[in-house]
Amino acid sequence: MSFSLTDILQRSSTRHDHLCPRQVLGARIGLAGLAALGLEAPVSKCTALVIIESDGCFADGVEAATGATVGHRTLHVNDFGKVAATFADVKTGRSVRVSPALDARDRHCFMRRTNPSVILPNYLDIRSCLRRSYCAFMKSRSTPLWKS
Repeated sequence: MSFSLTDILQRSSTRHDHLCPRQVLGARIGLAGLAALGLEAPVSKCTALVIIESDGCFADGVEAATGATVGHRTLHVNDFGKVAATFADVKTGRSVRVSPALDARDRHCFMRRTNPSVILPNYLDIRSCLRRSYCAFMKSRSTPLWKS
């Protein structure tokens, strides 16, 4: 089952009581991580494990996009203060760490400067400009984290 970004952000903002830029980042990173491994939401213990490196708004976005939850033990929170998440395919042992690309903020600011007609709130700009190219993918360690 796949949801549109609009549906995901609606679910996230309902739980979070508002919509903010980090929720959008979490949703985008959640979708990108699942896509990189060929997985679909909602994830289960038999399919995937998601490890996020920050709590709060970002976590709500990832949770809404992936269906992973702490209660179902499909979402682990290691609060390092980083906007990043590692996605692991439980069946294959493949994993990938996804974070915003280093130049994502610069590209976003450039987009706003070159298009002065954009006067939407910041989170809507991020929603419209963040695409898969704004994410950095890094292959994770080969030994699955849950087996080490």
